[in-house]
Amino acid sequence: MSYRLLGPALDDLDAIDSWVASNFGEAAATRVRRKLSETFALLATFQKMGVERPDVTGRSVRFFASPPNWIVYEPGSPLLIHHVYPAALDIEIIKL
Repeated sequence: MSYRLLGPALDDLDAIDSWVASNFGEAAATRVRRKLSETFALLATFQKMGVERPDVTGRSVRFFASPPNWIVYEPGSPLLIHHVYPAALDIEIIKL
């Protein structure tokens, strides 16, 4: 199975990468990118791992905790990654 990062997810990853690199260094940013890529591949294989959140959206997306982030994705072939955002962020501001 494969996955595809949508524009908002790419923006999220750029922001995460910049923040981690500036606060913890490039080596840490590389580790975070690798962990997220591995998680995306895992979700593409096991697409029901996340939870549905009908209280947040009526769309057919799932939310998967990958601390300290949430990954918002849509099952399918390919799996679509909509967002990767900090778990501390108010979920109400996420636009899907």
